[in-house]
Amino acid sequence: MGYWATTFMMFKASWRVLRAQPRISAFPILSGLTVLLVATAFLSPVLFTAHRPGAATWVLLFAGCLLVVTMVTTFFKAALISQAHTALCGERAGIGAGLVAAGRRWPRLLTWSVLTLTVSAVLRAIEGHADFALRFLGVLGEIGWNLIAYLVLPVLTLEDVTLRDAPKRSADLLRRTWGENIAGYAGLSVLGVIASAAGVAAVIGLGSLVGGDTALYVCVLLSLAWVLLVTVVLATLNGIYQTALYRFAAEATVSPALGDLDLRESFAHA
Repeated sequence: MGYWATTFMMFKASWRVLRAQPRISAFPILSGLTVLLVATAFLSPVLFTAHRPGAATWVLLFAGCLLVVTMVTTFFKAALISQAHTALCGERAGIGAGLVAAGRRWPRLLTWSVLTLTVSAVLRAIEGHADFALRFLGVLGEIGWNLIAYLVLPVLTLEDVTLRDAPKRSADLLRRTWGENIAGYAGLSVLGVIASAAGVAAVIGLGSLVGGDTALYVCVLLSLAWVLLVTVVLATLNGIYQTALYRFAAEATVSPALGDLDLRESFAHA
């Protein structure tokens, strides 16, 4: 079985896991709501006061908000991974159990958030350079970093390792799963764009047939709801996919929750 075929089968298996235990999808929803609360908390004091802060204050607010948002998304992603692991072990996943599991690891999750922000800022600065060669290296660096970091959160969440060892561990797992890693990283992005665009196009097409301002407003709301739904589903599938990929690469374990999917043949050639 080729890498893309294996990846497609893993997506289907991940979808079966999500349908069997839909409560796992609560973590992306909680993450999004918390991000909105964080953004509101940071911006409200300056948007609803007569005094306008200077440039330095805006920079500090933006940096602080970005750090907290990154930490929030990392925290809930770790909670999702912990319960995806539980589901893949054939046990019942729980929202509270996921929050507790992520809470136990909050220091390393915070440090990882700071590291990812720093690396991203450096790579973006390189990509924004006027020299084409540097921009090209920055793009390659960002792709490489994203691939290496793809399994860092499962490692930090499911193993007792330090942040210093986690990227090395993830890179080692990458060497065993590079095909599925790349295919999963690219495939979910493409799937999200296609699903979102198709849904929005269908809603707008229906609205144009009905006509009228009311239909337009309803179509806009339905389009937003569809995009949010696709985002939540794909975020959940991504967490399940990452966890399943990690489990087999790290433990050579094929979960019974994945049905008849057998990754041994694919990984035997990795």
